[in-house]
Amino acid sequence: MKKKSYISLIFCILTVSLFAADFKTVFSLSPQITINNDKDGAPSPVKFGVGIGFEIPLIQNLLIAPQFTFSTNYYLVANNKVLPAEIENRTALAPSLMFDIPFGYKFSTKNFSITPKIGAGTFLRYGFLAKGISKSESDLVDFINEGFYKDLAWLYPLAEIDFDFVVKEKLMAGFGIKYYLPLGSVLKGETLQNSIFALQFRFAF
Repeated sequence: MKKKSYISLIFCILTVSLFAADFKTVFSLSPQITINNDKDGAPSPVKFGVGIGFEIPLIQNLLIAPQFTFSTNYYLVANNKVLPAEIENRTALAPSLMFDIPFGYKFSTKNFSITPKIGAGTFLRYGFLAKGISKSESDLVDFINEGFYKDLAWLYPLAEIDFDFVVKEKLMAGFGIKYYLPLGSVLKGETLQNSIFALQFRFAF
């Protein structure tokens, strides 16, 4: 039931975006750093995300900006924890999709805009046994996949600010700074662990 409701929500947002009068499509490239303070895992890994999203006007300068960002990362298990891994110590490769639903307020001039946003991201991940790893470690992959969705590890409240410049009519380019707060880690008293900082290079039209 929850899965169907979630799919319905995504469908509704996409439908609204396609029929909104002034919606913008946004493509992004984003280097991201995930904080890892556990010495058994990789030093805070840097990965790159590719995203597509929409900015849908609501009332006056208020907008909603759903976004999908795809990335990948390696993971391992140490001391019953799922941790990011270096390629030399990897167990699983996990393609990931971050689905954001933030609300923002656009401050704009003729050639420039600033848009602060707050909302939440849903971090969808599924791990596969990494290439070259023995099938005997398949149970660890199952543990990793369970850990991705245990104790709200998938839910990330977020804060973002975007700076966009008019390139020509209906085309804008700029960058954004985004922070994801890992709710699952916060509930365990590990506030910074698994935090994600992202710098987005944006193109909107």
